[in-house]
Formats: sequence, C-alpha cells, structure tokens
Amino acid sequence: ACDADDDGDGVDDGLDNCPLTANPSQLDTDLDGAGDACDTDDDGDGVDDGLDNCPLTANPSQLDTDLDGAGDACDADDDGDGVDDGVDNCPLTANPSQLDTDLDGAGDACDADDDGDGVDDGVDNCPLTANPSQLDTDLDGAGDACDADDDGDGVDDGVDNCPLTANPSQLDTDLDGAGDACDADDDGDGVDDGLDNCPLDANPGQLDTDGDGLGDACETDILLVGPWTTGLTHTAGTGNNRLLVFMVGYENGTDILVNTVSYGGQGLTRINGVAAGTTFFGRVELWYLNEAGIAAATGNTFSVAYGGGATPADQHYGAATYANVNQTAPVLDSSVNSTDVSTPNPIATTVSVTTGGMAVSGSFCGNVGSYTWGNGWSEVLDQSMASSTSSTAGHPVTADGSDTASATHTGPNRQAIVAASLSAAPI
Repeated sequence: ACDADDDGDGVDDGLDNCPLTANPSQLDTDLDGAGDACDTDDDGDGVDDGLDNCPLTANPSQLDTDLDGAGDACDADDDGDGVDDGVDNCPLTANPSQLDTDLDGAGDACDADDDGDGVDDGVDNCPLTANPSQLDTDLDGAGDACDADDDGDGVDDGVDNCPLTANPSQLDTDLDGAGDACDADDDGDGVDDGLDNCPLDANPGQLDTDGDGLGDACETDILLVGPWTTGLTHTAGTGNNRLLVFMVGYENGTDILVNTVSYGGQGLTRINGVAAGTTFFGRVELWYLNEAGIAAATGNTFSVAYGGGATPADQHYGAATYANVNQTAPVLDSSVNSTDVSTPNPIATTVSVTTGGMAVSGSFCGNVGSYTWGNGWSEVLDQSMASSTSSTAGHPVTADGSDTASATHTGPNRQAIVAASLSAAPI
C-alpha cells in the first residue's frame, strides 16, 4: 500500500502500464495502455494471445494460407513454398519453381493469363504460348501456336510438307518440299495448277495437240505427235509410249509383196495389207515400230525390201508418230478391203475400236486423182504418182465400238484399203 513500485520493475505504479506485472520495457504492442505483460490481447485484434496465430500482429481474420500455425500477418512465407513473400511472385499460392511464362512478375500459379496474350487461361487454347488470335487450324482444341500437328493429319509440323493443310500422304509431285495439298504449282512447271492443263505433269509449254483442254504431257488418248511425212525419211516425234506407223503402197505389173521394212536398222511389224487387180496390181499395207524400236533406231530412214528384190513402178510411202500407245498390244484390230473394178466407190473397211484409241487407214487406187474421206476421218496424206493415188487418214476414237474408214476416189478403177485400230496405253 505504501510501495511506489508494486511490481518492482523500476517503473513507478503511477506510470507503469502493468503496475502488478513486472515489465520494465513497458511494451504495449496495441497501444491500449495495458502493457503486453499484463494484456491478454497484445495486438488488440480481438483474439486472445493464447489463441492468436499472430499474437503480436493484429489479424482478426486469423488467415493462415499455408496452415503452418503462423498467420499470414506474421508469416514471412504465407504460402509455405520456401520462397519469402517479399520475393515470391505468387506470395499466396505455393509455387516453389517461381515459373512466370510471360515474365510479367506474376507467377503462373497465380496468373490468370500465363502467356500474357490477353486471353485468360481458362479459355486460352494455348495457355502457356502467346496466341491472341487463338488460331486452331484443325479445330482440335489446341491452338496452332502450341499444337505439334496444326492440320491434324498425323504428321508433325516439323516434318510436314504442308503444316497447315491436312495431307497425310505427304504427296509432293515436283519434290520442291511443298506438298501438293498446299502447292500452287504441283508439277513445278511455272504454271499454276488452276491454269495448268496438266497440273501433275510438268509441261511449261502447255501443248495440247488435240485441243481438248488436256495437255499432251498428261493426255491418255493416243495423239499424233508431229505431221505425217512422205518418202523414206521421217523424224520420230516426241512423247511417251510412241508408235511409228508406216504406210507403203505400190502399183506394179505383178504383186511382188512387201517382205520387210526397217527404220534406222530396226525391223517393223506388219499390221495388215491387201492388193487389188488382176493383170496390174495396186497394194497398200500398214507397218509399225514400238517405243523400244524407235529408241534403238540409229537413223531416221526407212528401208523397204520387196519380193525377189524387185522394185515396183509407183512407190508410195507415208509415216507418222503417235504417242500414248499400248506397247504390249498396240494394234487392237485391223481389216482390209479391195475391188478390181471401179465399184464400190467409196471403198470402206471397218475395225473395232476402244475409247482413247486411234484408227488409221491407207487407201490406194490404180488411177491418178484424189481421195476424200467420210465418217469424220481426216486425211493426212494424198499422193499421186504416174498412174496411181494413195491417201492416208486418221480418226481419234471417243467411244468403244466400231469405226469405218470410207474413202472416195475421183477416178476409181481397182482400189485397196487397209485400216488399223491402235489401243491407248493403260493409265
């Protein structure tokens, strides 16, 4: 009752914020006038110190993010990830790696837009790769920016020759590294596919001999490559699967026959032939040489050997090169007809034909004059000698069936005609 310092802490009771509890420091955390030594709620947050997870730091909510018993208000590492809050890019979300994809200072663990592309992660089809456009070529839910196979064709973009256009076959006709599916010029001939009459076969010249819109380079129908020529010299035209067709005709007092024909040293194969006459004879025949023979020929001159070594009076020769001809069985059919008198005129003969093929015919008359052809056939040669006429014609085949070669002479007597049907090469 008469002691000026009841707790003996060196602070007189009149000034002591805990007069009955020694506290020489007079610490009063919450500045409520009651020193901590005798204050049951040192931080004044309404939670008694015995229950307070931060007894010296006011935190009435008692938030303890990492549930370590130390409230966030007094915890140097609120999320308990081993990174102090002052340097933690997600102080309230555990992220010991501190990954920050977009380097915006907010770690991915607490960043609503990890890649910083303006699209929240929850709706971003590439949440860790910036792609504000959200382009998803194959609509598989993974944006192109983070999709290893943008077009979804089963070929990874790094090896896909059309990474944005599905092409599982990886077809690249011109081998330029760009697949046909995304190449504007598949055959690499300098003509865009939309204008190219052979988009998959290089043909910069766009040659279309028959004018059907399909270039010769990819034409499957038989084509005449180069003109028919007369005489015994002929330069074979260019093309694939070629067939050299040779017409030989003569008028003579005897039918001495044609024994052999060669071209540049290569023997030709006889297709068919026929003679007309009784005391004076006119003969016409068709022969051929295939691609292998043309390639092996050492020159461009024909040699014709007649029976007994004789030479007929009037000699008629014609030759042409056709492309896209079946090399295994070039001749589908052949036929002949002849008359020893002036009728019938026209003289005709019929062959079986198949679509894409070519019908060829040669006619001969023992008088001078000229021929005209019917049934849509086109004359390609008309030759008159001293006492005879020959003509050659062709007719492209557009449908399976039969085709009749019909030739009319201006001054007929004996006449002979031979026709052959050529088969197109298989596709």
